[in-house]
Amino acid sequence: MNPVSPHPISFYLSTKVFSGVESLLTTFPGDILIFKPTVKAKKLGRFIAKKNTNRIGYSYTILISANLQEDLFLFTFLHEYAHYLCFKTYNSSSYLPHGKEWKLIFTQLLHTYKSYFSEEVYPLVDAFIQKPRAATAGGNCPFSAHFLDTKSKKEESVFLQFCSGDIFIFKNKKYRFLQRRRTRFLAECISSGKKYTFSSQADIQKCAPESHKLYGTIS
Repeated sequence: MNPVSPHPISFYLSTKVFSGVESLLTTFPGDILIFKPTVKAKKLGRFIAKKNTNRIGYSYTILISANLQEDLFLFTFLHEYAHYLCFKTYNSSSYLPHGKEWKLIFTQLLHTYKSYFSEEVYPLVDAFIQKPRAATAGGNCPFSAHFLDTKSKKEESVFLQFCSGDIFIFKNKKYRFLQRRRTRFLAECISSGKKYTFSSQADIQKCAPESHKLYGTIS
C-alpha cells in the first residue's frame, strides 16, 4: 500500500465540511486512511472489506488520496462510503461494484451532502446525479476530470514557462533546465552533472531568477 499520511481526515477538510460529514466518519466501523499517491497511481480512493481471520464479520477500510482539492476529496469520500453502504445492504456477491445499487446509494448521498460542496461545482454534482459513473483519474467521470485536468494543465505550464538554464528543485536537489523533448523535459542535476528527463507531472519548485547567479559561468 502507498505511504499513509500522518494527518487525520480533518486536516484535509474545512471546518464546515468536516462537521457536515462527521456523523458518517464517527459511525464508520473501520479505518479511514489518507494515502500519498505515487506518480503511477490512478485511484482517487478505495474501499476494502476484508473477512476477519476468525471468519466472523469483516474489517473495513476507506482509503483517500491526499492529493485532492476539497470538493474532489469530499466526492471521493462519499463515493467510497457508498461502497461500504452497498456492501452492508446487499450480499457482496449479488451486485456489481458500480452497478445500479451503488449508483442509487451514491446519488442519495450526493443529494444529502450537496450543500457542503462549493457552489461553483453544483452543476457538476447535479449532472453526476443524473448520470452517475465511477470516478477515476482516467477522466471518464466529468466531476473528477474537472479537477484533474485543471491540475494537469497547471503542472505542465510550469515546465512550459522554463527557458534554458532555469533552475528548479526536485526532491531537495537543484536541477538546470536544458530543453523540452516531445512529452518530457531534459534537465541536469547541479550537484552531479547527470542528466535526467522529467514528466510534466513532476512535483517541482522553480527557483527565483536571482538564484541563477550562483550557477553562472565563471569568467
